[in-house]
Amino acid sequence: MLLCFWAGSLQGATPEWHFVAMEVPVYMEAEGKGPLYEVHLEVVSFLERRFNATIKTHVVPPVRADQMYRAGQVRAFVPDFCDVSPPVTSVKSIPFAQIKRYIFTPPDRPAITALSGLNGLKLGLVRGYHYALPQSLTAQKVMAVNQRNALRMLNGQRVDAIIASPAEIAEIAQSDGLAMPTFAVDHPLIDKALCYSFADDRMGRLLAVAASEKLLELRANGFLKRKLGSAHIEWPAVVESPSHSAEVNSP
Repeated sequence: MLLCFWAGSLQGATPEWHFVAMEVPVYMEAEGKGPLYEVHLEVVSFLERRFNATIKTHVVPPVRADQMYRAGQVRAFVPDFCDVSPPVTSVKSIPFAQIKRYIFTPPDRPAITALSGLNGLKLGLVRGYHYALPQSLTAQKVMAVNQRNALRMLNGQRVDAIIASPAEIAEIAQSDGLAMPTFAVDHPLIDKALCYSFADDRMGRLLAVAASEKLLELRANGFLKRKLGSAHIEWPAVVESPSHSAEVNSP
């Protein structure tokens, strides 16, 4: 009932909300391409109808996306790791995808299967990405603006390793004519679920619940499997109701 109240109260006003999407090569492109972007369009269209609002999505590099969300310039951030606390208090949707990242090394070098194997090496990282690396890691961190730049540094032997997802690297390598680097397929370094993060206010909680409702529908009708499976992202086998849903009716 509260959702209907909010939607009805906005009729005639047509507010404009701004979301930020982190640009991720292959998955979420600035040109409005990629399987994650297609999922996002479905969610945004649903939210616009539910709340009689206009939503503008800014697809920007990771650092800029983080800055915009931190500064309160946007109402939502996507994709975000479900178990990583953002720089501002947020409420999150249910998980809609799962991504695995691996340690990649140059094609002529053996795969690295554990973090300890990075100690003493030059490690290429994308600025703005969440890696949750331990402070004990002694690798020299070399920052890249995006994963394409990181792969070029790896192929140019300016770094000894990078952390990325196989589908992302394969697509970049093919499009840029670069050799496919080495990784250990049975040893993912990162295996995390992805969610939407919304500003933690009354409308943010409503948006999180509504987005979760649409994501459940997309999971049930096979849309998530068709889109995200094609990009080698595994969708969660079990999707729970959003833990914050009880907060919607709280004062």
